[in-house]
Amino acid sequence: MVLHQSEDGAGDSSGRSRRSYLRLLGGLAAVGSLGTPAAATPATVDLGEQGLTTGELIDPYLNEQFVDGATVHIPAGSYEWDGEGFEGATENAAVVGQGDVSLELTGDSFRNNVRAESGTVELRNFTVRGKPSEKSHFRLETDEGATVIVDSLSFPDGAVDESECRPFYVPRDHAGTVDIRNCSFSGFSDNGIYASSPGYDDGEDGRVLIENCVAHNTNIAAIRVGSSGSVVRNCLIVNDGPAPKSETEQRNMRGIRVRNPGDDIRIEDCEIIMRHDAAGAPIQIHEEAEGGSGVIRNVTIRNDTESESIDVGEDAAADWEDSDIEIMGTGDLSYPEAFESVCVGEGCEQPATNVDARKSEILSAEITPSLR
Repeated sequence: MVLHQSEDGAGDSSGRSRRSYLRLLGGLAAVGSLGTPAAATPATVDLGEQGLTTGELIDPYLNEQFVDGATVHIPAGSYEWDGEGFEGATENAAVVGQGDVSLELTGDSFRNNVRAESGTVELRNFTVRGKPSEKSHFRLETDEGATVIVDSLSFPDGAVDESECRPFYVPRDHAGTVDIRNCSFSGFSDNGIYASSPGYDDGEDGRVLIENCVAHNTNIAAIRVGSSGSVVRNCLIVNDGPAPKSETEQRNMRGIRVRNPGDDIRIEDCEIIMRHDAAGAPIQIHEEAEGGSGVIRNVTIRNDTESESIDVGEDAAADWEDSDIEIMGTGDLSYPEAFESVCVGEGCEQPATNVDARKSEILSAEITPSLR
């Protein structure tokens, strides 16, 4: 049975019953022969041993095996995917690709509510292929004290023009930690990592960590944050060609956008390259972020467009600090007057980051057509 969750996180009652039953069995199994609790060992399940073969539809296997306490291994290969299967577990569980794993989207969308109620829920090491045309995302949400980790997921094919599609969305109700690392995405129509919502006044202000990610030609914003303690670190953003338009037929390809007034937000060790005429600000601190605080440090911006290099709303950056920022290019190189550690021009010493190898790959003619 496929489990569905609504946008507000409400689950299928039969799915809750199944998880409760599995927890009960796990509790009984954890009691030793002398009546004392035994150490609980999470189960590891290999989907290949469960019968999954290359080219087969993977959703039923994920629906059955991705439950609390389980680590699900996907063997290397390419599998058809209807866009579901990642909603069954809510504590201490993982789905991990073993080697080169590709999920080939067969329908018009992918929508999965990945939620951690306690402990850690992880998705690791697979590629999503195919262009969604209907609203799509992995919705990442945690209760206070819980963590969702998304590591090494790739979305190279983007989305259809004038759609509402993004790889990741973090909703208002997120209260713990979402950790997105080593992910890459290209050609999406409505943000890449849309993670600012917990920072709204009615949000839970959960933390979002974004590290070692690569974004290429993504519309609205490559990375969008706004809740307290959030970090964008060691990421590369390149907009050198057109992104698909949004559902409202807009194209405004910003880099890192701080949309809400979280405290102690950090943007560090990043490089942002803007070369397309539809590219927006490399970094934007939106006027609705006024009252928040943060730091931009060790960041390189190359801007060949007419958008401001660091665009801030009135008083939005009053409590922001800067350190070791380099801005170069043929476009608008402006930044907030209050920033004191900005060097402008080709002669500046470029801050040391770890994005050079990925930058060379993206800008090379040898890369795949989806990244050109």
